[in-house]
Amino acid sequence: MEHCGRKLRILKQSLKRDMSFNIYEKNPEYTYIFELVSKYHFKNLRLSFSMPETFNGRKNSYLPIEDYKSTSKNVIDFVRKAEAVDAKVGMDNAVPVCMFTPEELSELMIKQVVAPNRNFVCYPAINIGPDLSVWRCFGTSKISIKN
Repeated sequence: MEHCGRKLRILKQSLKRDMSFNIYEKNPEYTYIFELVSKYHFKNLRLSFSMPETFNGRKNSYLPIEDYKSTSKNVIDFVRKAEAVDAKVGMDNAVPVCMFTPEELSELMIKQVVAPNRNFVCYPAINIGPDLSVWRCFGTSKISIKN
């Protein structure tokens, strides 16, 4: 943990720095994020859902899309806790609009956590895996292309 603390102290000096949190379970534990945000003065938080991936035969932890709706209250709570420590939250992947109530969705849009052109459509992105493999989207991650 001390190694992590040293890296965060170095990042604190940087002007452009974000912290991220990925939701991969129904009841995520994220209180530690706000302790770090306060301690190291992060102003921007990226919030996302972990997507199913396989690297070298190992699968990551992720929340099935059928369970997203059950985490909507956690998303709202996360955003409000971030506000309490003067940080802004942005979701960076497409999210199903139907996972939120109209009131929740309104709050998230007003606070610019989600935006229709960013979160309600799926644009191709370049993803880089831990083994430095590159793919265009999660759906094509198992396809290998030779030079």
